[in-house]
Amino acid sequence: MDKILVPVDGSDQSAKAAQWASRLAAQLGASLTLLHVHHVPGSEALGLNSLERSEIDQIERRIAGPSFAKARALMDSSVNAETLVGIGEPADEIVALAKKHGATLIVMGTRGQSLAREILLGSVSEKVIRHAHCAVTVVR
Repeated sequence: MDKILVPVDGSDQSAKAAQWASRLAAQLGASLTLLHVHHVPGSEALGLNSLERSEIDQIERRIAGPSFAKARALMDSSVNAETLVGIGEPADEIVALAKKHGATLIVMGTRGQSLAREILLGSVSEKVIRHAHCAVTVVR
């Protein structure tokens, strides 16, 4: 496991996953990438298409910045994490970007939903586990 991807959304659970992943990365000498996926409904995504790439980059940094900061606050200080921002349906983007960037492990938090809610609504972690090309570790 030499490339670890950690999806973060600003939640305590995703920050704990980043903390856990950073300790593992430090032990293994692996690279670590924090990923924030901004869920944008189709109509909003169409509006983004009219913007310049630099404007989209600014929007992405503004939206993802707090999630990255919260995760980094708990991470092992010896690990230098790269950041990546995706726009779309979170599970799909996590799976696609993990594959595109050659991740060998995805480490993510869970919201800890009840079984009934999980069955009815599904969850990002469940979808990632089912569709990822690499190993997935879910941290509670």
